[in-house]
Amino acid sequence: SGWTSDADTEAMDHALREVGVRGSVSLPAPPADAASPSVSRNPPWLEPFEVFTRAVGVPGLGEADPTTWVALLVPLLFGYMCGDVGHGLVILAAGLLMRRRTRFWSLLVLGGVSSMMFGVAYGDVFGYEHLIPPLWLRPMEEPLTLLFAPVVAGALVLSAGVVLHVVETCWQGQGGSEGVADAAQLLAYWGLLLILLEPGMGWLSVAGLLLCLANRFRVQRSLAALASGFGHFVMNTFELLLNTLSFARVGAFALAHAALESAVLALAAAAASTTAAILIVLIGNLIVIVVEGMIVTIQTTRLVFFEFFMRFFEGKGRSFHPAARPPALRG
Repeated sequence: SGWTSDADTEAMDHALREVGVRGSVSLPAPPADAASPSVSRNPPWLEPFEVFTRAVGVPGLGEADPTTWVALLVPLLFGYMCGDVGHGLVILAAGLLMRRRTRFWSLLVLGGVSSMMFGVAYGDVFGYEHLIPPLWLRPMEEPLTLLFAPVVAGALVLSAGVVLHVVETCWQGQGGSEGVADAAQLLAYWGLLLILLEPGMGWLSVAGLLLCLANRFRVQRSLAALASGFGHFVMNTFELLLNTLSFARVGAFALAHAALESAVLALAAAAASTTAAILIVLIGNLIVIVVEGMIVTIQTTRLVFFEFFMRFFEGKGRSFHPAARPPALRG
């Protein structure tokens, strides 16, 4: 009696016959009260990103596995904050050198590639901005745009988290109550965001509030339920807005990166000799790569855990661990 990830019993029957067991495997429906284990089937390139998911827990049967989303989100956040062609190349090389030493080497490789891509967008190579033209902007010249872009991206990330929670509630048979509440929350959230661009979009927030109250009254027909629903609605909307502003730190770290590089180059320009200037540039960039890499990694992890995962992922499942092959029986 147990669990298997294989829907075909022929291979298991064959394995039993090989070790001398006379019997066959059947796959009946599990008991209704049994907690089924989960099996993740991510491709090899996604497996290193499971470290973020496993830090919270194992996806349950009614939960979405966020590993694929993390594989997209983490490199983009890292590259945006560390946008530099030269730094990205160094991080990429470090990842390739560590290929045989750790299974997380691909995180460095993807982070380095993303840093190089954003470095091209910023026109930044080891802090030198005159070597290549920027495809997008120079951070120190357009700081407001640099800060505003990740806030917009953060709103999309948070909305994706809420949508994933809606999907999960539908899987769990609660879409008619919790799913509707999430939809109302999104309406109000985007209504408040879009009102900054177009005041006439405020009706979305009103519609979200009315939908939330109507849904709460439908589920729990009482004035106390309406008051409680209104309180939760206001609190959750306020949290979403605060979490959105948290993504401004992504642009702030991109600005800090540009400022640090400018400081290194300024020190090199003031050096007494060419040799000293070269040493300052090399050592300064190495320090920036190491220190900034650690800080940006921490900030990226924080945004993933506390802004994205908290919307939909609880990790209350349990992992499937197959039994070892039984020893051969000797007559």
